Amino acid sequence: MLFHPFGLNNIEPAGKKYIVELGYGIVTFIVLLFFLKLLPLLVPKFFYEKKWSVWKEILLTLQIIFGIGIANGIYTHLWGYTLLNLTSLLAFVFYTLIVAIFPVSFSILIRKNKYLQENLSNAAIFNERIETQSAKDMQYDTYHFTGASENDTIILDPKDVLYIQSQRNYVQFVYTLKTEIRQRLIRAKLGDVEESLRNVPFLHRCHRSFIVNIRQVEKFKGDSLGLILYLKNCRDEIPVSRSCVKDLKKIIQ
Repeated sequence: MLFHPFGLNNIEPAGKKYIVELGYGIVTFIVLLFFLKLLPLLVPKFFYEKKWSVWKEILLTLQIIFGIGIANGIYTHLWGYTLLNLTSLLAFVFYTLIVAIFPVSFSILIRKNKYLQENLSNAAIFNERIETQSAKDMQYDTYHFTGASENDTIILDPKDVLYIQSQRNYVQFVYTLKTEIRQRLIRAKLGDVEESLRNVPFLHRCHRSFIVNIRQVEKFKGDSLGLILYLKNCRDEIPVSRSCVKDLKKIIQ
């Protein structure tokens, strides 16, 4: 009613125009109901919030705009204002995209601010707990792991591990030897490495691609994109996935 898209200004009388506009609102509501309520029930894994990502947000938004555009084209045809063909439907998708820029941009800003506040809050909690925690000087057996072959073997003190990163079919161990940072690439799966470390509580999964030494964490930083942790004497940035935040809070506590 504000922008009068699709040539609505040309509809006479005014009363009929408002009825047609209300119909567009109902069509949009039904499409949104499908994508935001029914579809999550059909494919819940795609909509799992802790694994949400930018590309999923973009894909879902484009699907919604495409769906509303097609539905608007069919609805307009039912009123007898347009023909029902590919050119007409694509035109309605384009017009819907133009109109959708305003509410979509507003929605993105709201979500961005929500994640920013959430991540800043979590970073503050983590940093406070790191400052107050007291590390217990416990002894652990020497860590011994063998990958896909006997040549892919690493032996070290688990306390020396900084982080372990998955790199496709390999895992990279980043650790300290005296005061020097070393790296070792081994052909293995990160899941197997995680299983072998189940008795070492301070080496914990913080991301689908990272296992990190909680004792070596110096600080956390949060922004609208997520949480990042920094390790002592190491410049690498380690991402923290939303699905791991709750467990990390318990472990650091």
